[in-house]
Amino acid sequence: MRDDSSTASSQIPATDQPDDTPEAQEARYAGANPETDSAAMWEALEPPEQLAEIFAHFTDPQRWIEMELLEVFAQFYHAKPMWGMIKAKAKEIGASPYDIEEAVKQIVRQQARHKVLEALQQSDPTVKIEDIVANFTEFEWLEDATLQLLARYYDDAPTLLRVKAFAKKAGVSPFDLDKAIRQIHARQNALKPPSVNGALSASHPVFAPATGPVDWREQLITNQRGEPSQNTTNIGLILTYHDAWKGRFWWDEVRQKPMIGDQPLSDKFVTDFSQWLGMHERMSCSQLRLIERCIVAECQNTRVDLLQEWLKSLPPWDKVHRLNDWLGWVCQGVTPSPYAQDVSRLLILGPTVRALHPGCQYRFVVILHGPQDVGKSELVRPIAGEKWYGSLTHDLANKEALMLLQGSWVC
Repeated sequence: MRDDSSTASSQIPATDQPDDTPEAQEARYAGANPETDSAAMWEALEPPEQLAEIFAHFTDPQRWIEMELLEVFAQFYHAKPMWGMIKAKAKEIGASPYDIEEAVKQIVRQQARHKVLEALQQSDPTVKIEDIVANFTEFEWLEDATLQLLARYYDDAPTLLRVKAFAKKAGVSPFDLDKAIRQIHARQNALKPPSVNGALSASHPVFAPATGPVDWREQLITNQRGEPSQNTTNIGLILTYHDAWKGRFWWDEVRQKPMIGDQPLSDKFVTDFSQWLGMHERMSCSQLRLIERCIVAECQNTRVDLLQEWLKSLPPWDKVHRLNDWLGWVCQGVTPSPYAQDVSRLLILGPTVRALHPGCQYRFVVILHGPQDVGKSELVRPIAGEKWYGSLTHDLANKEALMLLQGSWVC
């Protein structure tokens, strides 16, 4: 007879379970690397478990200042209760809590700095300027890695100004930073043009102008003392956004004059404004002509036609027809006729159309004949009102007559 047990046992598949015989265990331990295995076990532990192991087994003060342990401590630097326990344990075993805290602080700042630099290089929009100012010391702003990043914006003057303003908050001299960036930029662009087809690299959102309401004071160009310089940019920003002057400047389209409130621009105002800049904004003003031109430019940004506004504010028509007949009502000797009706209508419509549509063609001129002081001027004065009526006392070839025409609707 055949032994079936031997056949059955030969058909059982082999398994991957390790051999736990004493001989096999001794062979495995003989080929093991204690240092490699312990390092793998240490890295497999979570930070709280690593900290517990340090508290339990590391009692040598010299071991506590090794980089491996300091990196573990750095993970708990912002967790105040745990960080307090670390300093207390350091003092207990004879290590200096102050030295450990200073070393950990440097590691934390270095880790944060590398994280910010990496995020900036990847244009991560979550990076805030506070992260840069908080983690970059004066010396770190001037390190080569930082300068290589900032040198990208050397050709973008507005962005570079903002960079220097942020660096100044960290205690870095804008002059030294600009000089260092210029050297890095020259080294990077020694064999290539400063831009590719005139296109500048896009600035990171942290250096881009703020969205929403304009924080105009951050846009001011200042000298080394932090005082705003006298230039068109600074004067324009103050005229546009300062609460003392915002909305006060406008241009009179009828009289072609710059206005401040209800008064025309004058030399006295330019002088007074320059004194105000010196007292309130610490701006040294020596070019009154520059200030005047900036004020005129600001006025021209808001053009107002007071004559059009006055005409549009008049009461609506009451549906009573008067244009064709009013001249015969107020003037004696006007015989009713189609010609008289045309003159009566054009005497009102002509100036009105020219006021509402400046430059339109008007080919007719009404001429009033009569002795002096018969009332010719009094006929047209009520049409314009005292504000828009001008009386000519000179010949039109005279310069003063042309000056009187400026700003008058009817003369």
